[in-house]
Amino acid sequence: MPVAFFGIAVGALALAGAWRAAAHVWTLPHGLPALITSGALAVWLALLIAYGHKWLTRRDDALAEWRHPVQSSFVALVPVSTMLAAQAIQTYSRELGIALFAIGVASQLALGVLLHGRL
Repeated sequence: MPVAFFGIAVGALALAGAWRAAAHVWTLPHGLPALITSGALAVWLALLIAYGHKWLTRRDDALAEWRHPVQSSFVALVPVSTMLAAQAIQTYSRELGIALFAIGVASQLALGVLLHGRL
């Protein structure tokens, strides 16, 4: 599973956020944004599990992605998707949303330091 697949989660979570915002502005059924949000969160979680599995079973491939001059830029999608997931989850659990957001911000900053150090 390429790390670039997290672009799917970013897109799905952003779409879910747009639907949640639209439901507050226009007369839309509130069940639809909840359904889209649930699906987007399921995609994000499945990708996290698959990427974690890649690190456990195919570590050399995962490290090669991190070292690749182009593919390494897609690694940033993991913390970005985590922050978008935090935004979606905070509707249901503020504490979990804040925790996920903090994890996303910290990992994005750490990733920036790691990748910048390589240049």
